[in-house]
Amino acid sequence: MDDSKRWAGLWLDEFEGSRFCAEPSDRCTSNTNGQGVWLSFADEIKDTARPDRYATDELYEIEFIGRLTSETGSFGHMGLSQKEIVVEELIRIERVPET
Repeated sequence: MDDSKRWAGLWLDEFEGSRFCAEPSDRCTSNTNGQGVWLSFADEIKDTARPDRYATDELYEIEFIGRLTSETGSFGHMGLSQKEIVVEELIRIERVPET
């Protein structure tokens, strides 16, 4: 994994999915162009980080300190994401209202 750094962008939290789209993304879907990045939370913050652990298909603006995998591989549900970022410290998270 790369060194920890500050990240900001959009996080799509789905039933069996998790996709992070770094700034300056203005949308983030399972079909958004670019490398698929799975967002997960370190065990130390996993239970408190997510606003509603049982909500699905929610879009959030998120800012955090985390580490990105150095190598491309198969991450997340069924290995469909090419990279993974592990959130080590959550700075801000806000649900994006549906339009």
